[in-house]
Amino acid sequence: MCIWSDEYTLTECGVEAASVLAAMHAEVFAGGEIWSRESFHEIFTIPGTRAYCAHHGDLGLGLIVYRVIAGEVEILTLGTLSHARRRGVARRLVQEVLQYGTVFLEVSVQNTGAQALYHSLGFEVVGRRKRYYQDGSDATVLRRDADDGTHIVVK
Repeated sequence: MCIWSDEYTLTECGVEAASVLAAMHAEVFAGGEIWSRESFHEIFTIPGTRAYCAHHGDLGLGLIVYRVIAGEVEILTLGTLSHARRRGVARRLVQEVLQYGTVFLEVSVQNTGAQALYHSLGFEVVGRRKRYYQDGSDATVLRRDADDGTHIVVK
């Protein structure tokens, strides 16, 4: 499925895009926790796991990987490549998965930009995970309830 914006396209993808997702993840999270092609292969074996890539032609802009289980969504990773930041790409990727139900995610307490984005989309703090990331930083657990109590079932 492709979803068009004025400047880019969102394309639903899966295990077939593991190499592309890994390359994008490596650029987005350089110096941090990077998921390999094998990591993406493995994560797509888990039922309910989906992804979207944002791109302009052949130029990658961002990615979101999420899992839908029983009307709840867990965002596993979200990132925008440096050349595409501050253009609404991450916002659009998150908005795309909001249709599937209540959304949960973890975000580093050090990632103030991501936290601001999530709060602007209506996410609320529901917990904290101490020393969650490899660098020892804590994660804030965020949640956004489904808008009207209904959701789309993903098969």
